[in-house]
Amino acid sequence: MLFDLLQRWLEDGRGAPIRAAVVADAELWALNALNNALERCVSAAFDSDYQSLVEEARARLRARNGGAWPR
Repeated sequence: MLFDLLQRWLEDGRGAPIRAAVVADAELWALNALNNALERCVSAAFDSDYQSLVEEARARLRARNGGAWPR
């Protein structure tokens, strides 16, 4: 799930979705390095049912932590 999030932020959005949250481009490069490391470890990312696996992981994490993030 973290891989999916970083992939959307960094690859699909070229960092735009989190640009306001970072102090320096070095932080984007650090997140990119983490994303690259996760990509090497997450073989499921290339499975045809990857999106359903991500959705299931999100649901489990929400349930385990009491539901939606507090607003």
